[in-house]
Amino acid sequence: KNDCYASRPLSKTRKRAFCLPSNNALHMNTFETKGQNKSIKKRKAQDWLVKQFAYPQRKIRLATTFSGIGAIEYAFKRLGLKHEIIFAGDINDKCKETYFANYDIKEEQWHYDVHDFDAKLYRNKVDLLVGGAPCQAFSIVGDKRGFDDTRGTLFREFARIVKECKPKVFIFENVQGLLQHDNGKTWDVIYNTFKDYCGY
Repeated sequence: KNDCYASRPLSKTRKRAFCLPSNNALHMNTFETKGQNKSIKKRKAQDWLVKQFAYPQRKIRLATTFSGIGAIEYAFKRLGLKHEIIFAGDINDKCKETYFANYDIKEEQWHYDVHDFDAKLYRNKVDLLVGGAPCQAFSIVGDKRGFDDTRGTLFREFARIVKECKPKVFIFENVQGLLQHDNGKTWDVIYNTFKDYCGY
């Protein structure tokens, strides 16, 4: 599974996405618009371990949706980053049970069905929002039905939460197949939703 993030164009000749695969290597994928050449830069994840945080004493207000058992929360805990969980949620009861067993969170901070979650209560109270809508609609091991699969449209709920709570930064993670789905048109819809509807 790859975590894909929107970014600004790298230059006039390059387009706009980079992916963080979970295989402990950082792949910067930049696609040249001139010719067929693709430039792929790779750096070992260990390079990041030597970097120092500018303000290590500050507490990060973290929020997640489609939270699963708390991957980003575990990363923060493992890195020793000071953080406070503002809200989290998942529709799976086992995920909730595991999440509550591992992280400091109260019942009122948890949402079950993302459709019913009102994030306006948390406006300007979130530093980092992380969410990974279901990937089956875009994965190469799935049917790749995209927006024709109900799960494929759940990114809109994530976008709504972004617009409502207005985090300082958000990360929308999904599989790499999302970038290639429908010849890139699917990603363009998602990217433009975050840019035009959410204002990021």
